Amino acid sequence: WMIDRDRRTPSGWRSIWWLVPMAALWTNLHGGFLALVAVLGLAGVGEFLEGRFGEAGPAAFGRSRRYVLLAGACMAASLLNPFGYHLHEHIVAYLRSDWIIDTIDEFRSPNFRGEVMRQYEVLLFGGIALSGYLVAKRRFVEPLLILFWAQASLTSVRHVPLFALVAVPVLCEALTQLWTWASAPASRRSIVGILRDVGRDLALSPRALSIWPFLFVAGLAASGGDRWPRDFPEQVFPVGLVERHAAVLAPDGSSGRRLFAPDGWGGYLIYRFHPRLRVFTDGRSDFYGRELGLEYVRMLNGRHDWESLMDRYGFDLALVPVKVPLAELLKRHPGWTVVEDDGKAILFEKVAASLMDSGISAERQSRSHFAVGKQG
Repeated sequence: WMIDRDRRTPSGWRSIWWLVPMAALWTNLHGGFLALVAVLGLAGVGEFLEGRFGEAGPAAFGRSRRYVLLAGACMAASLLNPFGYHLHEHIVAYLRSDWIIDTIDEFRSPNFRGEVMRQYEVLLFGGIALSGYLVAKRRFVEPLLILFWAQASLTSVRHVPLFALVAVPVLCEALTQLWTWASAPASRRSIVGILRDVGRDLALSPRALSIWPFLFVAGLAASGGDRWPRDFPEQVFPVGLVERHAAVLAPDGSSGRRLFAPDGWGGYLIYRFHPRLRVFTDGRSDFYGRELGLEYVRMLNGRHDWESLMDRYGFDLALVPVKVPLAELLKRHPGWTVVEDDGKAILFEKVAASLMDSGISAERQSRSHFAVGKQG
């Protein structure tokens, strides 16, 4: 939005330079700050092409220099973090890691079998088609942004929201122009004319800054009452099961329980019980590394060494989805007992060694009685 406003301001928008301190803040909050540098660089290249082949003239060259300088300044500002340039080395190594791409779902290519992905598919084809039209009109900034993030979204599903953020405003602008052209002959008293005028009036109102959006967000936060911000969605996390067995998962005064759970639930469990519960892994896969990540996958999928790995890490609890192979293996294992199975997730607790030994002895005794009875 800031870049778009700067491009629409003939003499340039001075506030565009706020992107530099924003880049420093962004770097210390999330690794996605490189998206800002990429967008600025693409905008600089696009403005240069528009100045060279389009009708923008010297103004486009001025914007191109400004965006290239902004990209360099934002990259320099991103060095203001506790790790300096080592953070950038870490991100590059992480994004180039084969095991991350093969293991983490959000780094895989999108699966188009779903309603959300069908919406993305419509945006993808619409954005690519519109890019060709814009290039024919000698506009290059928007096509470069759309095609760059389209390629990134096809490589990794985590980039789909970024592609949508870039493509949707451009598509909406093109559709608005098409609607304006198609509805121009209609009279103001016709349904088409009324919709055209209403759309024009609504398009003018968002240009001014208003306090109402801030009040609306504050109202949403206040409406959560005592549940917010702990009201995690139950369709994503095993909230009900966890709340019913909070005393088992994290007893008061205890910090020694070791829980195996999917990485997607790890962050929720840390938020809910830290520091009383030790979670094996969570979504920060780049910090755990390849070796630990592969061991986690082998345990979750019930590979041949799953039991020795769980013994080595000393797990005494396991909270897993019902459909993963590990759930079926733990159900059949004499050393583990089911605390609760709610149809979506299962909570297992490891049986004490003495109880397991007595259970095995009882099972052997029953087998011997059965054998004697069969002989008799």
